[in-house]
Amino acid sequence: MSSKAPQARKAGTGATKASSSSKATKSTAEMNVDEDDFGGYGSDDAHSAAAKKPKTATSKTASGSTTQDRAKKPTTARDEKMVDPNKEEEEQPRKRTSSRLQGKGKGNDVSQSSAIVPVKSINKATHSKASHDAGNSGSEDDMEESDMRSRLKEMTNEMAKMRSHLDKCMDERDNYAKQVKELKDKRMAVTDELYDKYKAAADSRATAQDEVIQTMQKINHKLSSRVASLEKELVAAKSAKVVEKEAKPPPDPDADALKRLKATLQAVEEASKQKDVQLKEYETEVKLAKDALASANKKLVTAQSASSTTRDAEETAKDSDVIKWYEDLTNLVVLSVKVHNGDCGREVTFVCVETLAEHSLSFRARCYTTAKEDPAKAGTWLYTKQVDYTPIGLEAEKDAAFLARLEMLRDPFTFTRDQAYAFMANLQEKMTTDEEAE
Repeated sequence: MSSKAPQARKAGTGATKASSSSKATKSTAEMNVDEDDFGGYGSDDAHSAAAKKPKTATSKTASGSTTQDRAKKPTTARDEKMVDPNKEEEEQPRKRTSSRLQGKGKGNDVSQSSAIVPVKSINKATHSKASHDAGNSGSEDDMEESDMRSRLKEMTNEMAKMRSHLDKCMDERDNYAKQVKELKDKRMAVTDELYDKYKAAADSRATAQDEVIQTMQKINHKLSSRVASLEKELVAAKSAKVVEKEAKPPPDPDADALKRLKATLQAVEEASKQKDVQLKEYETEVKLAKDALASANKKLVTAQSASSTTRDAEETAKDSDVIKWYEDLTNLVVLSVKVHNGDCGREVTFVCVETLAEHSLSFRARCYTTAKEDPAKAGTWLYTKQVDYTPIGLEAEKDAAFLARLEMLRDPFTFTRDQAYAFMANLQEKMTTDEEAE
């Protein structure tokens, strides 16, 4: 019984620390009492503690080892020093107690049995403290693991929400890009349609004018040739009259010859009168033709100006609606437009203001064309449409955070015309804060 009691006591206190076991053993040694020498009171408690303790002694700790393993296998020299003195202290009280019992006899049973109570209470206190420490250690590990799992679950849910928000933003960006592309295509289609209509009207007007001009030229040519022939005949008739007046009559004309001459003169005069009448008629026709041509040109110009005015008014209203729609979509307002001729054609300069939330950015965009000789093909030129961007009035901006967000938009730079959409998207992104985007 005396050999089993220390083993039971070690198994019961195995889950506690080495210092607790050492203190309990020293207390027993100081009392100089051994439960085996007094009817085995301590052995029952030791056996009951040994039967109950393995449930907590074999529980796993946070590092993966068990309390029973730590009790059986000291891992360091310090643990060995803490365990080995206990064995010696447990053996010494037994020897002293046995020698005293042999010398004193039965008279000391009552006094010594009364010392068993503190030993049992010490064993129970040690056992309950070890169980309580093991339980607290296990509950703390469970609580820590539960906290880690809840945090992991929260982080997973938050990541899923962020991914969903990212997908939604990307879908909205794609939708806006698609809408802008459709509007751009529609604008180009309307522009091409208007250009085709204007070109067809201009071609038809030019064709009609050419036909009228050719007709009038033919009439004028006929009239000119007729007038020239009549003038020649008139000059000839006048010359004949002058010659006739200046001519001396024959010395002795006969009556028949005189009659023939008078008839010839009368016929010439009548022919001259007829030619004068025809000449006046031709002159009247020429005048009427000229008046008709002038009237036709005047009516044509009036009709063209009226149709052009009506069409221009309609197109102006449409253009105003289109511009207003673009301003509402992009928050971009064009303050002024200047057009002048450059080295490679027209150059257009826009003065614009982009407004988002509480901030606005004014800038100048100059659109022009550059020419560059093609290195692959001699004598061939490559034309590129470019845009010069220049910010306006940033020196008066006092919001340092807004200026920091603009980054490269604070300084002038140049980009190609086909990158206008990317420029606009970057401009709106830089002017919008994270809170406004959400």
